[in-house]
Amino acid sequence: MDARSALTTEARNVLALARKDRRAATEALASLSLPAQVAVVCEAPVRDRSLLLELSPNPESLIPLLPEAEFCFTLKAVGLTDASWMIAYASSSQIVAGVDLDAWSGLLPDLDALEPWIATLAEAGEPALLRGSRSLDAEMLVRYLRERITVLLDPRDDDWQAPPGAQTLDGQFYFVATRENDDIAHIVRLFDVLFREDYWLYYRLMQGSI
Repeated sequence: MDARSALTTEARNVLALARKDRRAATEALASLSLPAQVAVVCEAPVRDRSLLLELSPNPESLIPLLPEAEFCFTLKAVGLTDASWMIAYASSSQIVAGVDLDAWSGLLPDLDALEPWIATLAEAGEPALLRGSRSLDAEMLVRYLRERITVLLDPRDDDWQAPPGAQTLDGQFYFVATRENDDIAHIVRLFDVLFREDYWLYYRLMQGSI
């Protein structure tokens, strides 16, 4: 028997509790196995799923188990800018599925649509930012970075000076916003976590952006 069909009544009961007694709903969810919790969330209307996930006693275990399509539907209902708490627990494949759905136009990346994804990954915390950057297409990330920043390699010439406002993490690569007064704080967070946790990817992105 299909789990979602079998748990329709249970899902309705938990959702009804969530709307009037959050504590009771949390207890009801906690009494279910993780697969049953996934079924309850997927059975619920997309507009109500974030409420169930918020009431889950273990969202860090529940969210990564959501099927990729269901995760994307839920994310759309919540809105990306309000979903950093969900993305903090999302798996690599869920992140890639969400970006693939939002940030590609035919065979080319939609860099404007990718921007809020990078910002939300940065807001979701270092583990999510690292997981997402390692999973996303490196060429897409390089295209995005080229739109937002200018990267320069120190030529080790005594007369060379980095442009005003340029930042560096290693004294080798310098980067500055391409557009004046552009906020690139989330790009700085991306470079910072990669420099510490995945220097090879940091190096590839810097070299690719030059």
